[in-house]
Amino acid sequence: MKVALLVIDIQNRFFNVSQVCTDSLKSAVEYVNEAISLFRKKGFPIVVVQHQNEKTGLVPGKADFDVHESVQV
Repeated sequence: MKVALLVIDIQNRFFNVSQVCTDSLKSAVEYVNEAISLFRKKGFPIVVVQHQNEKTGLVPGKADFDVHESVQV
C-alpha cells in the first residue's frame, strides 16, 4: 500500500468567511503542518488541492486562490 498526504482547500478565501471559520482553520493548520513535516521526513508524497470557482472569482492568479501562508507547503 502506498501512502500520501492530501491537503485540500486551505486557501486564503476560506480564512475570510467568518471568525469561526478562521479560528477553525488556524487550529487545523497546526495539525496539517505536523503531518506535512512527518510526510517530508518519511519521503512520502504530499498533494495540495485548491478549490477553483470561476463564478466567485476563485481562480489561479488571484490572492484568494492561493494556499494560506500558514500552511508549510
